[in-house]
Amino acid sequence: METTFGVFLTFFGYLVGSIPFALLIGKWKTGEDIRNNAFGNMGANNVFETVGKKFGYLTFILDFFKGYIPTALAWLLFSNAHIEGAWVVTTAGSTICGHNWPIFANFRGGKGASTAAGVSIASFPHVGLILFPLLILFSFFTHNISFSAGICFILLPMLILSNPHDVYRGYLSILIPIIFLPKLFPLLVKLIKESDKNPKKMWFILVHGFQKAKSFSFKTREAISKKVLSFSKPIFSRKKTFINPEEEKNEP
Repeated sequence: METTFGVFLTFFGYLVGSIPFALLIGKWKTGEDIRNNAFGNMGANNVFETVGKKFGYLTFILDFFKGYIPTALAWLLFSNAHIEGAWVVTTAGSTICGHNWPIFANFRGGKGASTAAGVSIASFPHVGLILFPLLILFSFFTHNISFSAGICFILLPMLILSNPHDVYRGYLSILIPIIFLPKLFPLLVKLIKESDKNPKKMWFILVHGFQKAKSFSFKTREAISKKVLSFSKPIFSRKKTFINPEEEKNEP
């Protein structure tokens, strides 16, 4: 019976995680697949930028509860001795995987930040309430939700494992960043490529995003600086070409 419940919950978590709320809202409002735009991601941030803030927040809430509900249900059954703790870990993990590789959207999903946040709050409510303000703080300074979420999920196992904890919560705290962080590798490759390994441009992209970095050309900036310098040279060189009126009178 325990195994049956566990297998059911694992599949249930994956199917719930696979519900492509961002894709559905994007098609409803724009008529297009938002995964094909410049952001190329099926997540709340894409909806926020392309559809609007209101629908972006709605997508975040829906994706959050995709992670929260199956995980909270699994912890409830575990506490009532209906399933083993390992099934909680598989349910939570399959839910995030469902968002990242959804069966209902040709396995092209998002990064899983919102869904992983729901899993985290259901599993570590006190730690989650610490990390959530940090996520907002990092996002305020960097304007990059994926980068900020990556920092928070890296901190998660450090916070859990440094205190007395349930062994399954310890496993889950490690599993969450393992599933989430590989989704950031393509962004890191893109960051290195588009910044031309320029530290200043890397930081600019992290703070303002790829789209603003494209509109803000560093070459244009350098060209403007050169124009300013070339314009200022004649002004400062006028002292050399200035002729004293008294000397001009003495000329033949």
